[in-house]
Amino acid sequence: MSEKDVYRNILAQKGLRVTDVRIKVLKILDDAEIPMTVEEVFTGLRSMLSSVNLSTVYRTMEAFIKNGLIIKTTLLDDNKSRYEYKRTEHKHHLVCAGCNRMVSIEDCPIDDKYAKAMCSKQGFELTGHRLEIYGLCPDCK
Repeated sequence: MSEKDVYRNILAQKGLRVTDVRIKVLKILDDAEIPMTVEEVFTGLRSMLSSVNLSTVYRTMEAFIKNGLIIKTTLLDDNKSRYEYKRTEHKHHLVCAGCNRMVSIEDCPIDDKYAKAMCSKQGFELTGHRLEIYGLCPDCK
């Protein structure tokens, strides 16, 4: 099965219209090492499709969030929303407080036992977690 067919199936399973824009947005986010802004996704998409509008990308992102295909996060420092493909494994990031550069952390420092205990304490049911550690990258120190 081709990569394009995989994305087609994902969209169809969620009951979403299958379009070139949606397939390519999923691919861009799936290939990304770090969460991307809508503008970054739009720039990548424009290199593949010349006749796409920024508003189309925003609507696509909202549809993907609503259907659980992507995750939206907002960094406190710049208040920009960033999006990443929702995988079965989760990611954590180091974030530079100077330039907002993000680096994925491979290991998860939070074990399930701890996360479940924290949720249970407040009557929550654990559905997942995210971690962002802020510091200064080598260029900004």
